[in-house]
Amino acid sequence: MKTKSCTSPVFACAGLTACALSLWAGLAPAQDVKEAEERFKKGLNLVDEGDCKNAVIEFEESYKLYPTTVVLYNLALCYDDLHKYAKAMKYYRQYVEEAQKDPSKKGVAAVQERIGKLEKYLGTLAVTCNVKDAAVSVDDEEIGTAPLENVYVETGDHTVTLEKEGFQTFSKKIKVVSGKTVSVDATLLIVEKEPEGQVPVVGTGEEKPDRKTLKPVIFWCMLGVTIGLGGGAAAVGALNLVNHNKFKDTPYDDRDKWKDLKDKGEIYNAVFLALIGATGAAAVTTVTLAFFTNFKKREKKMEEDNDLELPEETASLSFAPLEGGGMLVLTVPVAF
Repeated sequence: MKTKSCTSPVFACAGLTACALSLWAGLAPAQDVKEAEERFKKGLNLVDEGDCKNAVIEFEESYKLYPTTVVLYNLALCYDDLHKYAKAMKYYRQYVEEAQKDPSKKGVAAVQERIGKLEKYLGTLAVTCNVKDAAVSVDDEEIGTAPLENVYVETGDHTVTLEKEGFQTFSKKIKVVSGKTVSVDATLLIVEKEPEGQVPVVGTGEEKPDRKTLKPVIFWCMLGVTIGLGGGAAAVGALNLVNHNKFKDTPYDDRDKWKDLKDKGEIYNAVFLALIGATGAAAVTTVTLAFFTNFKKREKKMEEDNDLELPEETASLSFAPLEGGGMLVLTVPVAF
């Protein structure tokens, strides 16, 4: 069933349409005037059908094409009928402000009386900000720029948002009560720009500590120990193999030599197993240290050393018999 609750008050102003449109014709482009007139009339037809919700869409489009007090008045009445009192208050006050410039306008007193009644149903919002002209929105609908005072807001829960380019968005939830003012003091923080070519780090903004803090010398020393233990295990293993072959070739009748080789074999086995275990543990430790060693420091030092021109001295490889006993002297090439 269609309602006509918003029809009468709007039609009370419909008589001014012809006058308003005549002003449009003189001050606005012909195409805009024609479309504004069509939308205004469509809005009136929707009001006549009791559809104020869609009527405000037509009135708002008409007002964008060319603003007049007639459209403002009808917008206010429609929002009033929809019980959106904050919007109605906005357009009522705007109508009064414009109408007072023209002494011939009538009905201003009645509108001011309605404004006084609506004030009792609404709360007000005051917004201050450390950044001037930040855009202020209530429930994603922009209402102006900071600072703001005495902005009428519907009662209930709302979200106030402030935004400005180059600053982080500020958001705060508020609860509005009729007859009370809610104050929001916003602080917008500057967005730090990342250097060109650097990928911004997404997260909390806290710098991650570098886990690789050990000096390379510790890693290399441990690697040397691992290699040394491995070499020792290999040497003991070789000795044990030689001893084992001698043990197999020794007849059991030669009890003293057989027992001596057997005892040596047991010692070699024990030492070999101990060295193998130590080598394994050292290898695991070396691999673990690799994850915590900062090799970049060493690379940087090597790059610096490469920039230095150092004299090179090399030694040749030679074999020379000694006078006393036929020993060889080995000289290895070394670069200093």
